[in-house]
Amino acid sequence: MIAGLLGVGGDIVLVLFCTLSLTQFPEEISMHMAVVKSLITISFTSLSSARSHHARGFLDRSLIKRWASGIVIGALCGGLVAKFINADVLTAIFEAIARLVLVNMAQEIQTIWRDYLPAGVLVNGGIAWATGFFSALMGIGGGTLSVPILSGFGVDICRAVGTASALGVPIRCL
Repeated sequence: MIAGLLGVGGDIVLVLFCTLSLTQFPEEISMHMAVVKSLITISFTSLSSARSHHARGFLDRSLIKRWASGIVIGALCGGLVAKFINADVLTAIFEAIARLVLVNMAQEIQTIWRDYLPAGVLVNGGIAWATGFFSALMGIGGGTLSVPILSGFGVDICRAVGTASALGVPIRCL
């Protein structure tokens, strides 16, 4: 339900990490396993959420086309890099980004950059790549990062959430 309404669901990583930490699971791989299990768990809700938002007309197809390859490449890179990152570093990255998201959510949603997303291929590709990369590292579908970015560029919140749900499909399924 949360993934459908907000385009997010990555908080499950914290629950899984805490659960694994309380058991006899090896500490050096518990964060990695939490990320993987989170991505597997939310991959099913991702498809359902994207379909539902599409039915309501909340998908921005042109934005999906501009961001899809960057998201996929970023998610692949994030998945590969996560393999070589120490569990403590991975946890620190998760915590830092989660704190930034929390600060952003505590503020009133507003357009902070422009009234439109830049048209440049490199800018869109870079934003999409970073979103895919950090989402894969954190074990989230990307909505936690892409919704505030899109709304910050002036994309209507319903379209931002709907588009983020569709963009999250490759992150969650890679």
